[in-house]
Amino acid sequence: MDLDRSRRGCGKCGKAERFCARLFHASGGNPRFLRISTDAALSTAPGARRFFRVVEESDNFNGKTKLSSVRPRLQKSVGRADPERSVKRWPGSTRISNLPESDRSVVRSVSRQGPGRETLQPGTPTGGREQKAQGQDCRSGFGDGPHKKIASLGSAEQKRRYIRDHLEELGSVSQACQVSGLAPSSFYYKSNLKYQRRRADEDEKLRQQIERIQEEFPGYGYRRVQRELERRGIAANAKRIRRVMKRFGLRPLLWRSFIRTTDSRHALPVYPNLLKKRQLRAVNQAWVSDITYIRIRSSFVYLAAILDLYSRKVVGWAISKRIDTELCLTALRMALTDRPARGCIHHSDRGVQYASAAYVTLLRLQGLEISMSAKGNPYDNAFMESFYKTLKYEEVHLWNYEIYQDVVERLPFFIEEVYNRKRLHSSIGYVPPVEFEANVQKLKPADRPVLNL
Repeated sequence: MDLDRSRRGCGKCGKAERFCARLFHASGGNPRFLRISTDAALSTAPGARRFFRVVEESDNFNGKTKLSSVRPRLQKSVGRADPERSVKRWPGSTRISNLPESDRSVVRSVSRQGPGRETLQPGTPTGGREQKAQGQDCRSGFGDGPHKKIASLGSAEQKRRYIRDHLEELGSVSQACQVSGLAPSSFYYKSNLKYQRRRADEDEKLRQQIERIQEEFPGYGYRRVQRELERRGIAANAKRIRRVMKRFGLRPLLWRSFIRTTDSRHALPVYPNLLKKRQLRAVNQAWVSDITYIRIRSSFVYLAAILDLYSRKVVGWAISKRIDTELCLTALRMALTDRPARGCIHHSDRGVQYASAAYVTLLRLQGLEISMSAKGNPYDNAFMESFYKTLKYEEVHLWNYEIYQDVVERLPFFIEEVYNRKRLHSSIGYVPPVEFEANVQKLKPADRPVLNL
């Protein structure tokens, strides 16, 4: 029995299955012929051409011919050469075994054995990839029809509405919830319209209260807004405040600008940093100072300030059109007028104004210890940088000073009345510096809070 190889098929279109069926019919149903899986013939994956080699081995066992177990071996169509056996291939044909023709009489094609499936019998219609085994049902796919649609929905409300509208097609609520990832409790949830209206009214009232606070303090975020509301007798959760501010776009104002004001290229003496790993337990133990600029229409105005590190209060300041040593001396004299400072650490950067002989002499006469930041390291004086950030975000950029007189009239009011007496500071428990100093004076030295540097 010799059949043309060109009629064996390629293993993809169903010809191989018909070829094997004709072989089985020609053999008369002889059980000695082994099975070859038809998975390769029914494969529909692109480039998934598989070749099986089935070998019939005859063993003498108790005087009978024994058929050994057959294991189909998957081999790719390219790139595998075996030096021990040479197999000649033709395009579109299955792989041929290298056993003698006497042992390789015929091959019977059967489908993979499994529950509800039978072997291929003579006369069974073979139609290629569309053929389905007897007794095998189609997979109840969730990727078709309404199941595919529900998986693409976003919010819980959309899924809930779609399940109600297509419940008959989806089968059951539990199955639809499983496919969509929606909890059954979320499906049966019913919103309370009365509660939603009441919540919307409360959010509107809270929005108005937040806006009144931000009119006075435009740089306040939700944390300071919450503390300010508490001081005004209004209880509100921080998460609720953040949600309302995000919903209505009530964000603090932010600005980005930088101009270098420190000139450390000088031959004057510099001093080490004395603030590292210090513990402060009272006011007037450490002062920090720095210079910043304020842009006006025609030029710049410069501000020198001194901050008490323990209470965050501005104890001295000075405004000038020139960035010189006299600007810093004026701020230092103002701080020394009202506060005893003997033994206090005076910290600054390495600018030429703070390293000048006149400034160092005044510090030594008043008994202050001199401390300076490392070169090019603004983090050593981060407390003053934070104060100047607040000053510009909440005052300078909002008022948009045009002339020098605007700065002289407006800036002292912000420093003395707003920053020192009204603005809440997170580092000292969300209270103004003046109030913090008054509270600390009432405590015993052992009970006072400790500031670790």
